[in-house]
Amino acid sequence: MNESLKCDFSLLSDTEKQKRDELSEKLKFAITDVVETENGYDISVFSNIYNIIDVDNITQLESKCCPFLNFKVTSEGGYTVIKVTGAPGVKQFIADHFGLMV
Repeated sequence: MNESLKCDFSLLSDTEKQKRDELSEKLKFAITDVVETENGYDISVFSNIYNIIDVDNITQLESKCCPFLNFKVTSEGGYTVIKVTGAPGVKQFIADHFGLMV
């Protein structure tokens, strides 16, 4: 794996690490669809399971420890889409990191 694609979890406090772990586990159960894009994935989640506060929290925590990931969030019709992108070569990292079945 590209060494520049490595998260630095030491940048998170113990409380942040715990929150990230909880939100990551919850995310797995909220995913309704994963669409591969040119430089990442669009991850659709049920808004009633993984609400906008959860999305905001996970994207902030992930941005802190994995600054090479880019996030954009949209919401429509009961679904929230988390667009995760990055530099070339990041797609496999994203799939592995978020446990995506692609």
